[in-house]
Amino acid sequence: MGQVCGRERNLSEIERNLKERKSESKKEKSEEKVSEGEGHESITVQPWTSRVPKMTQPDLDYIAPEVQTGSTCSVLSDMFSLGMCICSIFNSGKSLIEANHSSSVYHKQLEVVGEQVNNVLPKVPLGLQEAVVRLVSKDQRQRPTSQLVALIKYFR
Repeated sequence: MGQVCGRERNLSEIERNLKERKSESKKEKSEEKVSEGEGHESITVQPWTSRVPKMTQPDLDYIAPEVQTGSTCSVLSDMFSLGMCICSIFNSGKSLIEANHSSSVYHKQLEVVGEQVNNVLPKVPLGLQEAVVRLVSKDQRQRPTSQLVALIKYFR
């Protein structure tokens, strides 16, 4: 009987240790995710290339920098594209980047996209201006999530 009780105690101790390790492992993984991608997982994608038909590729005029330069894509890449669309709406339908299906032109125009945003900003409603600046940031960590954009009073 003493051996059975001893085994039960050992089993419950083992179970407790496993639960603690599992909990620590989950905590470490969530901390890694936040530090690596601010909680937004990225996937590897094919950047725009002239070797593939234009019709099968995204529009370079609206594509996020990390997609074209780093071959990675996340929901924050979509937020960049949304910002470019908003700028286009308030810029008489003209995109801030007009790459004309050329990745080298895209890279050159990407360098001055910040200046382009500042030129369009007076045409953007006041309630959207800060969001637009952050949406078209080359640094994806500066971009708001879709949940934050949905909370902007302009969209209510």
